[in-house]
Amino acid sequence: MKRTFVRQISQMVPLSLSFSDNKEEGGEKMSSSLRYEKMPQLGAYRGIYLLKDEEIVLKLKVSFLTYYLDDKIKAMDEKSLHDWLFEIAKQHAGKDTKESVIIKENDVKDGELKTSWESLEREPFDKQD
Repeated sequence: MKRTFVRQISQMVPLSLSFSDNKEEGGEKMSSSLRYEKMPQLGAYRGIYLLKDEEIVLKLKVSFLTYYLDDKIKAMDEKSLHDWLFEIAKQHAGKDTKESVIIKENDVKDGELKTSWESLEREPFDKQD
């Protein structure tokens, strides 16, 4: 399995990180491209949109309270925080459903997600961010 990480920086394009996963399954070569774009900073959250083949498949947010109460997360700069969310999101990108997931202060300890993915708070996917 070949994985390639690419960081795109441009004044015209939002900060994003790409992840390509080339696989062979049953003799067929499959490729899916994952990347994130940071959400606008509105409300009490920071977050990312996870895009798979240019379609938003997951919205993952962390509350400001979590950011300020967890010392390891608080020490992260903005890009590191978005990369941390991207690492979490990639683990759940294969799901068929679109989700909007919120990480709150009780879900994290020392910069690690301690709550199971299934137990994290959800909100309607089509809710405006």
